Amino acid sequence: MWSRALSLPVPFALSLSKGCPPVSSRKEGQGFDRLSPNGVLLGVSLLLAACRADPDQPQFPAASFDRIFLVHMYHEVDSPYAFLWHLRDGLKADGEVIVVDADRDVKHHGIRMPRLSCEFAALGLRPARQQRLEGSDSYAVAFRIAGPKPAPEAIRRCPAE
Repeated sequence: MWSRALSLPVPFALSLSKGCPPVSSRKEGQGFDRLSPNGVLLGVSLLLAACRADPDQPQFPAASFDRIFLVHMYHEVDSPYAFLWHLRDGLKADGEVIVVDADRDVKHHGIRMPRLSCEFAALGLRPARQQRLEGSDSYAVAFRIAGPKPAPEAIRRCPAE
């Protein structure tokens, strides 16, 4: 299901669609060839743009991302509900947020999977698929929009750890 782990500067996202001004990019012939029918990067001949994100407000263009990758960085977000509330706007209706992180306490630079799922659920995002990454304490989870976006005052915070 997951071809390779991506390693990106924190906090960056890859845009597989238009609308994100490139900070750095790969062009045809310099990287991927194609995107498989199930969404796995097989080496796409299209522009991949990396967007610098504000820690609490990513400011992504509305409904412009097929996939947003949060690779070993989500546990660093100080205001996860605000971050996800704004990040969600950048997803296309059928888009996904792909999180790769370590299954350990935040103080040890990771986030437990139940905590991650709870925080995403508070913003109407549900896991579509998940997998442990072999040979490590890390996992990959793909979240999709599964409900309406709550008003900020209606967000139900997860219990403290």
